Amino acid sequence: MGKVASVVDCLQPYYFHIHLVGSEGSLLDNRIYSAKLKGLSKEVWSTLETQLIDSGDVSHHPYEPQFQAFVDSVREGRAMPLTGVREAWESHKVVFAADLSAREGPAGQALRARFDLTPSPLRSGAPTSVRTRAGR
Repeated sequence: MGKVASVVDCLQPYYFHIHLVGSEGSLLDNRIYSAKLKGLSKEVWSTLETQLIDSGDVSHHPYEPQFQAFVDSVREGRAMPLTGVREAWESHKVVFAADLSAREGPAGQALRARFDLTPSPLRSGAPTSVRTRAGR
């Protein structure tokens, strides 16, 4: 499970915090911990040699190519590469199945049977709705 927070009403220096946690390791800004990766200390965080996104100066942020791809897609009237509606729908299906599995245990094909996750005939492949068989 994950948590996302966005705070827009605060007074503090700019800081882009990254904290990913997992059952076999964690990433905290430019530090990594994992008992499974060879060569890393099993007692302390190891430091990754990487540039942190720790200033409001966005000239070194990695987002410019993504923004440019979005602008180009809008101007040219085409779908975003790798991140269009179809890909978003596929990602959401995984999230729905994971949520259902967490609540009710692994159910294999029952997940697909419980949700009507078939794409609509729309050109993008996006569904017109997501509903359970019980109509909820």
